Amino acid sequence: MTDPHTEQGSAVADPQDEEASQEASAQPARRKTKRFFPASFWWISLFVLLSDFLFVWFNYNSTQALFFENLRAQGQRQQAIFQLSQQNVSTHMQQVATFVANMPKVQQLFLAGRRAVEAEGGGAGGEQAAKLRAELMAEVAQGWKESMTLFGSRQLHFHLAPGDTSFLRVHAPHKFGDNLAMVRHTVVEANVRRIPTKGYESGRVYSGIRGVVPVFAMENGERVHVGALEAGTSFNQHLQQIKKAYGVELAVLMTMEHAKRTMWPDFLEKQKQLQPHSESFLVEFSTSTEIKSLMPEIERASSSDSHQCGTSRLIQLHGRPTAISCFDLYDFLGEQQPQRGPIAKVVAWYDATDSYGEFTQSVTRNIWFACIAFFLFELLLGIFWWLGTRGIQQLVHQRTVELEMSNLQLNRLTEHLEKSLTETDSANRQLSKMQAELEQRVEQRTASLAASEKQLATEVVIRTALNKLLEISLNAHTMDRLLEDAVNLLLTLKFLGVEAYGGAFVADHEERKLKLHTSVNLDPHIQQMCEIIPYGRCLCGRAAAEAEIIYSGHVDERHEVTYSDMPDHGHYSIPVLLDGMVVAVVVLYLRAGVPRDENAVDFLRSSADILSSAIRRLHTQDALMQSEKLASLGEMVAGVAHEINTPVGVGTTATSELVDKTRELQKIWRADGLSEEELKAYLESAEQLGQLAQQNMKRAAELVRSFKLVAVDQASEEKRHFNLKQHIEVVVTSMQHYLKRTPIKIEIDCAHDLRLNSYPGVFSQIFTNLIHNSLVHAFTPDEEGEVHIHVVCHKDHMEIVYRDTGRGIPLEHRKRIFEPFFTTRRSEGGSGLGMHIVHNLVTGHLDGTVVCEEPDTKGAQFHMVIPFFR
Repeated sequence: MTDPHTEQGSAVADPQDEEASQEASAQPARRKTKRFFPASFWWISLFVLLSDFLFVWFNYNSTQALFFENLRAQGQRQQAIFQLSQQNVSTHMQQVATFVANMPKVQQLFLAGRRAVEAEGGGAGGEQAAKLRAELMAEVAQGWKESMTLFGSRQLHFHLAPGDTSFLRVHAPHKFGDNLAMVRHTVVEANVRRIPTKGYESGRVYSGIRGVVPVFAMENGERVHVGALEAGTSFNQHLQQIKKAYGVELAVLMTMEHAKRTMWPDFLEKQKQLQPHSESFLVEFSTSTEIKSLMPEIERASSSDSHQCGTSRLIQLHGRPTAISCFDLYDFLGEQQPQRGPIAKVVAWYDATDSYGEFTQSVTRNIWFACIAFFLFELLLGIFWWLGTRGIQQLVHQRTVELEMSNLQLNRLTEHLEKSLTETDSANRQLSKMQAELEQRVEQRTASLAASEKQLATEVVIRTALNKLLEISLNAHTMDRLLEDAVNLLLTLKFLGVEAYGGAFVADHEERKLKLHTSVNLDPHIQQMCEIIPYGRCLCGRAAAEAEIIYSGHVDERHEVTYSDMPDHGHYSIPVLLDGMVVAVVVLYLRAGVPRDENAVDFLRSSADILSSAIRRLHTQDALMQSEKLASLGEMVAGVAHEINTPVGVGTTATSELVDKTRELQKIWRADGLSEEELKAYLESAEQLGQLAQQNMKRAAELVRSFKLVAVDQASEEKRHFNLKQHIEVVVTSMQHYLKRTPIKIEIDCAHDLRLNSYPGVFSQIFTNLIHNSLVHAFTPDEEGEVHIHVVCHKDHMEIVYRDTGRGIPLEHRKRIFEPFFTTRRSEGGSGLGMHIVHNLVTGHLDGTVVCEEPDTKGAQFHMVIPFFR
């Protein structure tokens, strides 16, 4: 039972206690509402938000760096494509010029035009020059039109040497006679050094890609330099092909400074009206009219201190992303002298909408990924937090347990999150580090490849030059030709830093002096002062005295040979040693300030070794040839003795018979007296015997005189007038002691009145060696045969065809027959020098040609073409 007082007391409560109880019950509710998401929750959310932001920021920077690296790579690729295409076009233009320059009629008309201009006062010339210019135009016009139509050629220009005077512009025949030496450096180089040149170059009207070759022609039997032929084209077709193949727009912008310096003023003003231009640039060629909109950007980038024009960058063009890059364009002279700087810039641009879109999509994906990850994390965190606090309305112990478990889970989740953030930050730093290392390796590899490419190019040039020098040393038959060709070759090697001047000295050991032997473009003052240089004086004398290569970069105190106003220059003085003795010194002029290059010094040492070997070969060859000549002279003496023996024997027999008859007559006269019949018979017999003796003594005297003349000629190299047919007959007679042993007939088909002003000894040696070669190699001892010597005269030369009817020469032997020491009878005493001497005498002393041909019938045939000496 319940106590009534208790129930009453429960029913009647104090209002203050009830208010306090309601306030107490409301406080937990207020604490729950206020602390449902406490400060720790918001700190964690802020930390996650910052981590997401850093992730997005790092990814954005990486993607942006990769995007611009791709732009730079594309810019470098476009530059490489442009340069390779330009090289191919210039080579093609050089091929066109070479084809036209080697047309014989073009060569002769060009030579006649030069002579007419010289005779008519230079410049444009007069009526004769105009007539020849028209003939030359008619000769090449049709082919040039075809070349313009098929290959995009634009210019064909004939330039007169020695400088650069316009003779004929096939593309503009009404303009001629002007001096282009200040703008056509390719032509000046080709005329001065007489080598082909090519490259980009501006002109009075248009700039373009040019190929230039020197033009030579035959005049009075000599090959003379007439001038140069230039073939050129514009950038139009060149740029359009690149655009079509690679989808990139291109433009060539000439600097306004260079345009004002080279173009005709009226044409420049006309171009300004027709082409887009700015304060610094004039558009030469462009594949798109968009270049006009790009001019302000190019002008701003070129004038800024950051050199932005040399980098690839992204701009907005007509509302679309556009990648643009530009690079310097050097003309021919700028490639030779880089310090002059470029004369133009090449601008390349293309629509980068796709690549920029990929970049922006990548950035957008990263942002969305970060936002979604953040909101999912916040949702999970809120759910976990709500689940962890829901038990607060239940029992204290259950709430405490759940709260502890939630706190534990939250702590684990927080640790996991912090670990994930730490790993993400570490991964980002590692990625940045790897990217920096990759960029550094790419730069190092690029520099290494560039250095290797440069070294490889230098080695290729050096090996090619050494091969050419070896070829010169093998083909040279005289010291003059060896040194002259070697100096000319060395002066063409640009990697040495040489100018177009040089020479060679020959050493005199007894007097310890150098004598100037060969000079190429040397100033007359230098030739006179350097004619004799004692050992130890000036650079060349020091090279001879020290037997070492002497280098100088400028005119310094070691230059003891100077003259007023002598320009600054450098030298390589290269001694050529033979068995430890200096035999020659080669001197090359260098551009002032060219540094000493150990690769160049090693190359010059190798060149000196090659020249030393060639000089040794020439000395040995000269000694062997002299021995061969002496042996031939000895054989001739034996033939002389044999031939003289017959008339001398007959004369001796006749005189002996006359003495015997005289003694018999004396006996008859002393004994019985002399009758008239006996006296008459004696007188008739004495007259016959006296005539017989006189005729044979005259024959012997004539043989001695002829053989003496041949012997003197064969031992001497002097020039004189002589009858060629009589000279050949004397040579044949001198070999009768050989010919009498074999049934060989020699026929000479030559004009009786053909007189030459030449070297009779050389002709004696040639025919002696040819006949001896036929007797030894063409016929067996008892074999019948014939030798034909046929001489035909022309206006400025003669042809000699020597043919025998022997066994002939196989093709593999004909190819080597003029090589020294080549013989098929070495076991029988053959030296292999006979035909080599013939080749050297014809090509060296007589300045002619000789070939071994296959005759129409059996046997061997030698065809010689020898110019007349003036």
